Amino acid sequence: MSYSTHSSLYDALLAIALEHEDKVAITCVSGEQVTYGELMARIDLAAAGLAQQGLSAGQSIALLLSNSINYIALIIACAKSGIAYYPVLENFSADYIRQSIEVIRPAVLVVDGSRQIDPQPLATVELTQLFSATVPSEPVAAAVHTGVFRMLWSSGSTGFPKVIVWNQHKLVLERQRWIRGIGAGENDVVFCRHALDVAHATDLHVFTSLLAGAKLILCSGKESDAEILRLILHFRPSMMSALPAHYQALAALCQGEDLSFIRQPFCGGSYINQHLLQQVYQQAGLALKQLYGSTDFGLAMVRHSREVAGDLGMSLLPGVRAELSPLPGLAHNCGELVLISPFTSEGYLANPAANAKTFRNGRYFTGDIASLRDDGKYVILGRVNDVLITTEGAKFSAELDYVLTALAAEAEVFTQVAQPQAGEQHLRVAIHAQEAAQFAQAQHRVEQALAAWNISYAIESLAQVPRTPVGKIDKPKIFA
Repeated sequence: MSYSTHSSLYDALLAIALEHEDKVAITCVSGEQVTYGELMARIDLAAAGLAQQGLSAGQSIALLLSNSINYIALIIACAKSGIAYYPVLENFSADYIRQSIEVIRPAVLVVDGSRQIDPQPLATVELTQLFSATVPSEPVAAAVHTGVFRMLWSSGSTGFPKVIVWNQHKLVLERQRWIRGIGAGENDVVFCRHALDVAHATDLHVFTSLLAGAKLILCSGKESDAEILRLILHFRPSMMSALPAHYQALAALCQGEDLSFIRQPFCGGSYINQHLLQQVYQQAGLALKQLYGSTDFGLAMVRHSREVAGDLGMSLLPGVRAELSPLPGLAHNCGELVLISPFTSEGYLANPAANAKTFRNGRYFTGDIASLRDDGKYVILGRVNDVLITTEGAKFSAELDYVLTALAAEAEVFTQVAQPQAGEQHLRVAIHAQEAAQFAQAQHRVEQALAAWNISYAIESLAQVPRTPVGKIDKPKIFA
């Protein structure tokens, strides 16, 4: 079935604002807040500011900004004006930034003084300029624009970064499907700890909260785990999403505090296991709900159960279909997960090779291996490139990271499966330890664990653990 729609993020939010004009829409942890009515006024002002800068539908702008209400207002003003936006990720090198600007060709760089690029690659516009424009006597009309709305570079945690292109009408419909799928509503308080540059913040928090008529709590994206815990206890959110490592850190800090008031503690983006679910529940009272999706596709699956001793099977969201593409060496019910949805991204900008590999005949090849159970639920096992065939069966890098780190005690262990040559299996192992003695002990235990698998491996020391802006382990940088 094909779909044709002109759904606008601005129009969808306006419909919510007309019902909740005096309700608080966004509260920053710094104390600033706006109602839905005030937010719409800021959005209209930013749209006028964009127009007065000579920017119009079909153009794009780059953003070098810190978290703020005006950042959110600018994103939605772009939607209203038919302008695409591109956030410059904080962990990108000067070379990545140069490449992205060559591909995206933004008209200007919007800045607020919080971050710098050296050398400055574009003409700049101060964020404050866009909100100090002269308001026209007639409001700027929303543009009917079905072209590109967001161009977001992938973090690169699963490979070389690519520009992911979304049209806003599909993004809105995908968000509304997610809101219905989880039952988000106007009484929810949504806690966002992430930088607005990444989809984890906008898609799972900002757009979800605002399009549900809920209240968004916006952090700076720079808070420590201890500060995040203090803020959660203060604002008592009902919904949030974070990585497994974030929840583990919160649980370790809780010291008897019960966080069970968070009715929707979503967890995704990395390997999840039973031990994690039980640890976080026992220490913090949080019954994590696993989710699965990607910036490229949107959200696809969720584990609704609050049973922490149960399984890790996830159910497809209504409207999402899945297939398993068989792979050699795996069981009959396992394969590469292939997702199908009418509401997904347009693929990768100026990257035909990546598009041909990932988006094929209306299907999105995730690069993840999953198993399909008899009850119709899916369990994510690991990446296609990270499966290791051993004498004890298929092993996955994400699982190995967890198992070997548990064995290594006071060290962290990360693995990467090298592409096999002449049928040989080779595992690269990096160990991060604070002291030489800890590294030696961890190395000994890892070697003992791997000895029985009839594989070749190499172990190296890792001075520090690189992470993406959302907090994922940046494996390409570990094994560069």
